[in-house]
Amino acid sequence: MQTITIDGFTLTAQQVVNVARAPQFRVALADSSRAALKQSRDYIESTWMHDEAPMMYSFNTGVGLLKDTRIKVEHIELFQTQLIRAHSAGIGEPFSEEVSRATMLLRANAFASNYSAPRVEVVDRLLAFIN
Repeated sequence: MQTITIDGFTLTAQQVVNVARAPQFRVALADSSRAALKQSRDYIESTWMHDEAPMMYSFNTGVGLLKDTRIKVEHIELFQTQLIRAHSAGIGEPFSEEVSRATMLLRANAFASNYSAPRVEVVDRLLAFIN
């Protein structure tokens, strides 16, 4: 079994195809990305997870017309759940397994770049689905 390690910067198109088409390819998160994600998340938790933090779109505010509405820390989990449910709609045929695997890999790789600072557990969950 071959392992492809993602870091947000070096994933190739061929690796995406390999993972999408061949379930024997495993995917792992680079240690450097794991450490960077943890460091960013620790910063967010210590600096932004209080109701007096500056407003940041969709992090502690609503979205769209509610962009100027603060979401209190105690309500952030509910807000995120409701936001996902509000956007969980689709029409047409489901994606193929290949397309689903490629999409999850590309999303995990984008998260691995640490530009949006998700929790490491989010990336690990996507990789678990792929693997």
